[in-house]
Amino acid sequence: MTGRRIIETPWGTDVEVGVVSDGAGGERLVWSHAATALHHGIHGPEKRAAFVLDAEDAERAGGEPSIGELLVRYHWIPNTPQPLPAALPPVYPALVSRLPKPAVRALDSWCARVADLPGWRQRTPALLSMIDGVIRAGSRPGPGYCEEPSEMGARISRSLTAVLEHLNDPAVDRIEVAAFYALSDHPAWRMTALHWIRDCRQSWWRDWIKARPDYRLAAKLVALHAPTLPTYVWRW
Repeated sequence: MTGRRIIETPWGTDVEVGVVSDGAGGERLVWSHAATALHHGIHGPEKRAAFVLDAEDAERAGGEPSIGELLVRYHWIPNTPQPLPAALPPVYPALVSRLPKPAVRALDSWCARVADLPGWRQRTPALLSMIDGVIRAGSRPGPGYCEEPSEMGARISRSLTAVLEHLNDPAVDRIEVAAFYALSDHPAWRMTALHWIRDCRQSWWRDWIKARPDYRLAAKLVALHAPTLPTYVWRW
């Protein structure tokens, strides 16, 4: 073993894996049974502990049953990337055409800031901060005040979508991507994100939204603008 590495899973968690030399100048990752269980979406510490015990027993028995068979037995969740369709018509040009210049500058700043971040683990708090700013601005008396909650939901969805259109994500392949594309103003993007969430909506998804009340508030407001958004997006 030459070191350890932290790997992000699709479920909003991290696993630690070993790193060894592959004998050809490169590296090879060594996955423990616990890391394998978590990375493959086995939900719940008790189920993962039972998987580890069975995997250790299988090793001692010569590899029977296989790890693949054990993953099926413990209800692993296949992470199947869901390709994102083209964003047509784009929201950004229409949105900035009717915003005042200070609001356009603020939106462009968020577009650049989020696009410059290295990954979705960093984008998540940035987007939640942006959404919080939209809610605060719409709650204060003044030119940006939202008279109706559905108007606030529309503003959140369109501002978020304008930022997402600058990211060029090819697919929904992790929980953070699913979370924000589910609130977008493109129905096809919403459906793609909801399709990805479907397999983990009673497990990892509930954990993720439970830990993020700010996201749940945003989703409730967006649902007033997009009433087909299912309640499980915010209700755990």
